[in-house]
This record gives sequence, structure tokens and C-alpha cells, in this order.
Amino acid sequence: MAEPAPGAPGPRTLRTARAILQLAVAEVVGKLGTLAVVVGAARLLALPDFGVFSVALGVGAIVAVLPSWGFDTILIQRGAGRPAALPTLLAELLVLRLAFAVAALAAVAAVVALGGAPVAATAAVTCIVAACLAETVTDAYRAVAIALERQSVVARAQVLQRAATALLAVAVLAGWPGLVPLSVAYLAGTLVGTAAAVVGAAQLGVRPRWPGVSWPGLGRLFRVSWPAGVHSVASMALFRCDAVLLAALAGAAAAGRYAAAYRLLETVVFVCWTVARAVFPVMASAGDAWRVRRGADRGVVVLAAAFLPYAALLWCRGGDLLRLLYGEPFAAAGRAVLAWLAPAPLLFGAAYLAAYVLQSAGPTAAVLVGSIGALAVNLGLNLALIPRYGPAGAAAATSVSYAVELALLYPQARRRVGPPALARPLLPAAAGSALLAGVLLLPLPLAPALAAGTACYLALWYALARRLDAEQVQVIRGLLAHRTPA
Repeated sequence: MAEPAPGAPGPRTLRTARAILQLAVAEVVGKLGTLAVVVGAARLLALPDFGVFSVALGVGAIVAVLPSWGFDTILIQRGAGRPAALPTLLAELLVLRLAFAVAALAAVAAVVALGGAPVAATAAVTCIVAACLAETVTDAYRAVAIALERQSVVARAQVLQRAATALLAVAVLAGWPGLVPLSVAYLAGTLVGTAAAVVGAAQLGVRPRWPGVSWPGLGRLFRVSWPAGVHSVASMALFRCDAVLLAALAGAAAAGRYAAAYRLLETVVFVCWTVARAVFPVMASAGDAWRVRRGADRGVVVLAAAFLPYAALLWCRGGDLLRLLYGEPFAAAGRAVLAWLAPAPLLFGAAYLAAYVLQSAGPTAAVLVGSIGALAVNLGLNLALIPRYGPAGAAAATSVSYAVELALLYPQARRRVGPPALARPLLPAAAGSALLAGVLLLPLPLAPALAAGTACYLALWYALARRLDAEQVQVIRGLLAHRTPA
């Protein structure tokens, strides 16, 4: 089927845009809650304890990738076209995930205890890793809603989880500021989100079909998911290993300072996951290459509209932002870190979408070229740069590694769906971000400079988008003016 001429956005385009909006709002609320926890921990915990907390989050995220193993990608890719298979797929996924999670938690607790860590640090790390593993169970139920393109269920569960975690953590930090109480509160809030996701999937009519689980089915799911699983492990290691290596090579205090700046990267990469969750079921159910390419192109446009101005903010006023959030001790050391991390969100998001383009037709080992190659580059750069440059070296390694991953995946994605058409759609965000940077460089306090720069960015983006890529404006008008068809 030939690609149609551009026109007004159709019902599915508006539905996908609404899904992105719903997930984005949920993620913003959630990330603000997480940021409140991290800022509160940075201000109220001793710096070594904050370093342990930050490293435990990194270790937990890496460990949680093993039970994740790309099973969610398989469930979405298969369930988007065959919703009737979702109950059995969900049951098989949960059996494998829980088995891996129990083994991973036991292994982490044993390693930390045998390593001679204090009892408090052992208990805190165990709680935080348990919370990260519980999150993988939540993700299984979220994948069901994503496959059905009912992302509002995901949004509600996520808001509840992040709100509960933030409220419990802030209450604990206010009353009993300590590493162990904070870690227990973090675990309790995560379990609230898991319960909400279970209820949400049941409301969609999908519950695990336990009688459908069989050894052949489990083996088949594990076999077909290995490329996505290895890709997920390598990608999460790439995302987290710099903090772990920094703690090992430069100490917990350096890891804490880096974590404060890196949190400003973590806080915004939700846009990547939000866009991917919205467009992947569309790409997975598409039969034509141009539909997959169109989904990826629209995703990149959304990422650029969010991340190019954010990069301008980090480049121009990153030190002021750190001073506002964490205080003066973090500002001086973190300014160079943020300058190096500024391009990372867009590079990460573009590589993330390129991998989904390759996986939209089914499991493929082609994605491993990008993730494993980028991980190898990241490890080498971290080992070379951290001893000399500390946190700034780790930040430089991160951005360069994501650029390498995109460079490795792009040729394969192009062969799969053809060349992207992004020159005109990306120009409004690029020009608006350049104007924003100019305003931010004026000798003004951060708040008025940011307000004026944002207004200039939006005005120039709107004027250029109307002329160069009117669909961007039409989608926004459609979201504001009409309910999206079911």
C-alpha cells in the first residue's frame, strides 16, 4: 500500500497523541514526586548515606532488567494484534518474572551482606532493590494496557504509585530522617502502584489465565524474547553503570554529586518512554513500512520539541538550576556535568525509537548491535575518564555512548522502513531552542529568563510549525477541541 499524501490528522493519530499527553501528564506528576524524594534525601541525609541511596537505586534498576528481560515488548508486540492472547501471555510473563525476581533479590542481599556492608546499608539496598523488582510486576500489567492502547490505565496507576512513594518518603524524612526508614517508605509506595496496576488491568477485562501456563509456552516465550532481553539488559546497564563505576572509582561523595545532576536527565527521559509506549502498539500492528516510519518520525518530532529546549536550559543555566534545587555545594561541581549531559536525552530517545522500529515486526537480534556496542564504548570511556575528570567524565561518556548507539541503529532502521522525513518537522523546535538559548544567556535571574525564553520558544515554534509542518499544530488543536474517538 502506497503512503498517502499528508492531510489532516486521522482518529488514530489523535488517539496516539492523546495517549502521549495522558502518559506525559502522569510522568510529570510522578517525576516531580521522585524529584522531591531525591532533593529531600540530598538535603536531609548525610552525603555518604545519600550516595548509598543513589547507588542502590542504580543497582536496583540494573538488577530489575533481568526479570524484565524484554517480556513486555513481546507481550505488546503480540497482544496489539491479538488481544485474546493477552491473559495467557500475562500469566506466562508473570511466572517467569517472579521466578527471576526472587532469585535476583536473594543474590543481591547475599552479595551486599557478604561484602561487609553495615547492617543499615544492607537493609536499605535490599528494600530499594525489592522496590525495583516489584516495579517489574507493575510493568507487566502496564504492558497489557499499552497493547490495548488504553494508556489512561497506565497513567492512573503511575500517578498513584509516585504520589504514594513521595508522600511516604517526605513524611519519613521529616519525622525520622535516615537511610533505612527512607528505603522502607520507597518500597511501600512502589507496592501501592503494583496493586493499582493489577486493578486497572482487571477493569480492562484482562486477568492472568493461569491454566494456560505450560512448560512449552514458558520455553517459547523465553526463546523468542532473548534479543529484547539482552537489549534491555545492555540498555539499562548503559543507563546506570556510570553511577556505579563512579562510586567505585571516585567514592560515594562523588557519586552523590553526580546523582544530583544526573537526576535532571532521569527526570525527563520519561518523555522517551511515553512516546514509545504510545507509538509502539501502532507500529507493531502496522502492515506497511511507511506506517512504522511515520510513527517513528512523529515520535522524534515530539522528542525534539521537548528535549532541544531542555538542552538549551542545561547548557546555558545548568548551574543556576542545580543551585535552586540542591544548594550551592552541588552547583559548582555539577555545571560541567549538566553541560555534557545536555544532548543525552534526545540521543537516548532517538536510539530508543530506532530500536522499536526494528522490533515492530517481531523479535530481532539487530537491536543488539546498538545497545551492546554503546555499552562497550561507555565502559571504556568511563574507565578512562572518571579517574581524571570525575563526574564530568562520566557525563561525557554517557552522551557519547548514546550518540554511538544511534549511529549503529539508524542504518538498520532505515533499511527496514526507509529514510525519515524530518528536516522540515524538526526546524521549528531547533529554531525555537536557539532563540531560547539567546534569552537564557541574558543577565537575568533564572525565573524571569526562563519565563521569557519559554514564551519566545513557543511563539517561534508555532509560527514555523504552521508553515513547515501544519500537522503538529492540527494535532494540538484536535486535542484541545475534541474528544478523541474510541
